[in-house]
Amino acid sequence: MTTDAYTRPGKGAGELAGATDLDRGAPAGRTAPAAPGQTRGPAPVALLAVAAVLIGWGMAAADPHQIGALGIVDALDWRYVAGIVALAAAFVWELGAARPRTWLLASATCALVVAIYGVSPVVEQTSRLPTSWRHAGFINYIHDNGTVLHHYDARFSWPGFFAGVAVLMNTAGVGDASHLLLYASVVFMLAYLPCLAMIFRELGLSRRATWLALWLFLCADWADQEYLSPQGTAYLLSLVVLVIALRTSGRRAPVVGGTAVGGTAVGGTAVGRSASGGAARGRRDRLRALLEPPPPALGPREQMALLGCAAVLAFAVVASHQLSPPLLTLLLVSLLLTGRLRGRGLVLLVPILFVGYFTFGAVDFWSGHLSVVTGDVGGVGGTVNQTLSNRVQGSPTHLRIAFLRIVVVGVLFAGAAVGSLRRRRWRLGAVAQAAAIAPFGLLALQSYGGEALLRAYLFALPFLCALCAAAFLPAPDPDFGAPARRRRRGGLARRRPRAQTAGSGEDTVQMRIRRARPPRPELSRRLSALLLVVCTGAVAVQLICRGGNEEFVWFSHEEVAATQELYDLAPAGSTIGVLNGFFPGQNDDLGRVSLVNLESKCKPVVDPYQCALQLKPDYILITRAQDAYGRESESRPEKWAAADAASLERSAGYHRIRNSPDAIILARGVDGGLRTSRVDASTRPVLSVDQEG
Repeated sequence: MTTDAYTRPGKGAGELAGATDLDRGAPAGRTAPAAPGQTRGPAPVALLAVAAVLIGWGMAAADPHQIGALGIVDALDWRYVAGIVALAAAFVWELGAARPRTWLLASATCALVVAIYGVSPVVEQTSRLPTSWRHAGFINYIHDNGTVLHHYDARFSWPGFFAGVAVLMNTAGVGDASHLLLYASVVFMLAYLPCLAMIFRELGLSRRATWLALWLFLCADWADQEYLSPQGTAYLLSLVVLVIALRTSGRRAPVVGGTAVGGTAVGGTAVGRSASGGAARGRRDRLRALLEPPPPALGPREQMALLGCAAVLAFAVVASHQLSPPLLTLLLVSLLLTGRLRGRGLVLLVPILFVGYFTFGAVDFWSGHLSVVTGDVGGVGGTVNQTLSNRVQGSPTHLRIAFLRIVVVGVLFAGAAVGSLRRRRWRLGAVAQAAAIAPFGLLALQSYGGEALLRAYLFALPFLCALCAAAFLPAPDPDFGAPARRRRRGGLARRRPRAQTAGSGEDTVQMRIRRARPPRPELSRRLSALLLVVCTGAVAVQLICRGGNEEFVWFSHEEVAATQELYDLAPAGSTIGVLNGFFPGQNDDLGRVSLVNLESKCKPVVDPYQCALQLKPDYILITRAQDAYGRESESRPEKWAAADAASLERSAGYHRIRNSPDAIILARGVDGGLRTSRVDASTRPVLSVDQEG
């Protein structure tokens, strides 16, 4: 705000004297000229358009059958790579401007979402991940029957997500949930971005650092949990709850004698500081006051309404996923302990809802299995070892990808440490540090079949990315803090009393006007070059880490058609065996047929062929993805699945009823007819976890 003198003419005057901007030094009657180089002009826009064309061209020309051990990278060519480089260059170029254009940075970020998370559905044209197909089957069952199937799968004990999608399908007139699978990852990631941006802003990151943190998040989320799943939805709802908690629970600046630290009165009027404090102390106090988290910008009624919405969303999280409520509780506790939250309502509500629902709503899950639920308490080392042992195995290429993921996590923590050091003068770094560490407290409670470490990493990722962005851009947002919030809400100041000008018929009115924010300095060329390397390299690493499993998590049209044909063919009460869990098994008719995983059903026997000889299921489905999983994750020989099929034909009385390059269906017949076996397939996993490499 500046105080400018506007001269208002009297009753005979015909001109209005020019205004003088005292701070900008502009001559009377003129506005201060825009500083040169505040924006980058049309060059980043043109570069972004070129990037979009190259990325789209590269994805359209990719062949899914070229996907190999490195995953989706093997199917992409120079056009896609050039598009990624152009996209990163456009993003960094605009980020370095004195006045970055928000719409352009948002467009580049959305283009990155499509480039990373949309490449698989565009190239493959079929829904990926076997778990997503099974979720579609669960949703269809609830949609068709209006209830869950008890004692079938542990995930039915948390049916909130499945029931919610079924209601939306019924409202929209959609009859099959598999139609929602293809682009679910893109939709989820686009939904995450606004929530993450608000969280980063509440942590005090500058606008530049916020955009950089979003880019890093998109390039570090290799966990592949954002498909049509309860955990993906619960993660989104948890982010919304965190945003509401931060926006409604700001902490006011400390008040000493009616004046906020830094010489700002509680009412927002600037007051002078005494000279005894010293200039250095005055600057330090003003900086601390600037970085003080802002008071809530909403009134009591608005805050109560938002907190009520947060309570409803928290219950939706509790009813949809097993691990998300404890992780959300740990994050809220970390914010409370660092003084970022004023109230304890949500911190107490989430665990109460979780315990209550677990006790009364998930009886099918824990009845008879309490030892499994409580057996991992305190076993942090065992949980970590179980997670690593399940993933750090397989072929040499798959091992390199697994180690690369571990390196990415280590680099994130190292970058977070650097960001913490660079922000050590600003106390808000402690909030992000505590929130980045808190989710790993879950490891002391439950291993979740080796998935707990992965979920903890996912909940800690936003805060790790915020600290990593602060390592490059440590300066806080100049508009963040209680004094800045009060200035923004102040608007135009009230008019001051008129002062009669001597010797004229004019009177002068003193009024404060909103001065344009001075442009931020441009980023140096050295820092811009470093950010370009980091942003480009992060995308390349993400494509390998996230797409490294692509060879066995995507399904061809032949595999989808063969699976559906088998479900239609199998009579009620028959048993379908699969070599492992990697097939597009939607299983619309849950309970009509029994599905047996031959790799895990006969433990300690882990050979699917030996298990098939013991159980003799009525049908056996063998797909290309199953063969790829055994080869890459279990170090099995080439074409091992086809060899098992031939052996079963010779020694177990099976014959082929479908034989295609990507799918084989074996049927067990006696005297030309089908014998229906009665394999006990009712045993369900206590913690329902699908192996996904």
